[in-house]
Amino acid sequence: MSALIFHIDVNSAFLSWEAARRLRDDPDAQDLRTIDAVIGGSEETRHGVVLAKSPSAKRCGIMTGEPLSHARQKCPHLTVVPPDHELAKYEALTFADINGFNFLLRTELGFWDTLCREKMPASKFLVQPDAMVFEELVNASSLPCFTTDYVRLRDYPNRVNIPLSDEESHVTFYLAKR
Repeated sequence: MSALIFHIDVNSAFLSWEAARRLRDDPDAQDLRTIDAVIGGSEETRHGVVLAKSPSAKRCGIMTGEPLSHARQKCPHLTVVPPDHELAKYEALTFADINGFNFLLRTELGFWDTLCREKMPASKFLVQPDAMVFEELVNASSLPCFTTDYVRLRDYPNRVNIPLSDEESHVTFYLAKR
């Protein structure tokens, strides 16, 4: 007996989910699926690309992955909605709180990769060892990622830094000398 495999491709899923959330919260809100709209980064900071587009924005020639500035040239009246994530509203989180979410993850960061996989077995990780590629992914994606006190000196644009409160996430480094 041969297997039958279904692949479901949800067109503009990110935009559709945002539209549905907005309409759920405010039934009188504009439906993003019916206007020239995209989910993307921040035009103010000139960061970001089109992550999802409405059907009418697609008819304007806007493509997923193109810079927002190019999309705006194609469609001057374009509505740009920054990516939003349900975790952004929390003051602090634990590994248990975020277990099951998908994350961007830099490898080769000592114990962190292993700790994330141990504490969040239900999560999936888009792993990137190259620092420059990782930065591009962070700027272009809505997936959450991890940062440290050291890196927070230059925050990622359009992202909220939420501390992890688990004891394992707090690390002290020591100098070993002779």
